[in-house]
Amino acid sequence: MKTVRWLVLCLAFLTMISGCSGSLFSGNQPPEELSNRKRITLTLWYWNRSIDDELLARAEKQFPNIELKTQKIGGDFKAKLKTTLAARSGEPDIVALNDWMVELFPSADRFYDLRELGADRLKDQYLEWKWNQGIMPDGKMIAFPMDTGPTALFYRSDLFEQAGLPSDPEEVSASIRTWDEYMAAGEQLQQKLGSRSF
Repeated sequence: MKTVRWLVLCLAFLTMISGCSGSLFSGNQPPEELSNRKRITLTLWYWNRSIDDELLARAEKQFPNIELKTQKIGGDFKAKLKTTLAARSGEPDIVALNDWMVELFPSADRFYDLRELGADRLKDQYLEWKWNQGIMPDGKMIAFPMDTGPTALFYRSDLFEQAGLPSDPEEVSASIRTWDEYMAAGEQLQQKLGSRSF
């Protein structure tokens, strides 16, 4: 196995613990090759609320031979990560990524190809579109999905009606399906309701 620069495989294990409906391993035991390995220390970078503390505790139980040193990075997480990658110094072993991970493609050589480490055997446990977000244009897979990033719109039906917008949940869903449509609805609310809308 390569020298540990970016052991993203462990991120895969961590994220699959939260992202899969069942246990990654039958009987909740890690594969033989991990359970017999000598203890290693890995550093994980993540931002506040991106990974649950309970999940991190479960990961440590699941992989007793891995000492996970977690670092909750404050401030501009993305800028710090990109700077560290460019400097090729001080990198964490594992990193939580967001949908901006495409900005890391120029640093692709810093990541493992998870397909070479057996990732494809787990593909059927994920939504195809979300799985594909971790794959670079050249086919290299640098990340597993952690979640699907669901988004919801809460609105006041009376104000939508007053602004001339649909107020029935199904009609609202059908008419506001893109960010542009969302912004247009907000502008219409502002024009019709003035200071009663923000």
